[in-house]
Amino acid sequence: MSYYLRDRSDGQVEIVLFRTVQVGLYPNWSAAEDARTYLKDDQPELPDDRPVNFREARSDAAEVAALDLSELVPDEPKPVRKSVRSRSRNLPAVVSQPRAPAQAAPAVSHELTDDQLQQAFSRIQNGESLREIALDYGVSTFQLSGLWDRHRRRMQKYMASAGQQPCRHCQRLFTPSISNPETCARCSK
Repeated sequence: MSYYLRDRSDGQVEIVLFRTVQVGLYPNWSAAEDARTYLKDDQPELPDDRPVNFREARSDAAEVAALDLSELVPDEPKPVRKSVRSRSRNLPAVVSQPRAPAQAAPAVSHELTDDQLQQAFSRIQNGESLREIALDYGVSTFQLSGLWDRHRRRMQKYMASAGQQPCRHCQRLFTPSISNPETCARCSK
């Protein structure tokens, strides 16, 4: 007598006695092999080779029917109560009066003079936040950010139009940028 593993069409693996008695059903080979190793070591009682006997089966069923199982079943199962917190979560939402949809405030465009722009750009270069500067001049942060980006692009084009210059440290030629006008990218690190 021996055990062997057999693949099933649904992808599971079963352990089978040589007599083709299914012992277990497992989802993969590794689990089935672990169980087979246990079975080989333990050698449990194996089923008898006797043919099916209906008289024995009827007597076994009569024995089970005669058992008093009332001791195992509790008299009344206690109802399970949900906590107050879980009950309140399931209540439907109540809306007393529907609110009107929120409307955005009309965009007010404030034009800044050249002097105001230069002052704002110098404050940005000194490290002040765009939000504070925008509040001081009465413009939105996005407007000031757009003006600052446009100014930086213009300055970069102006600096690049002068051509390449030698780096202050390594003397290699490079195109100056706003962030590092005197040193190349290698020396700026």
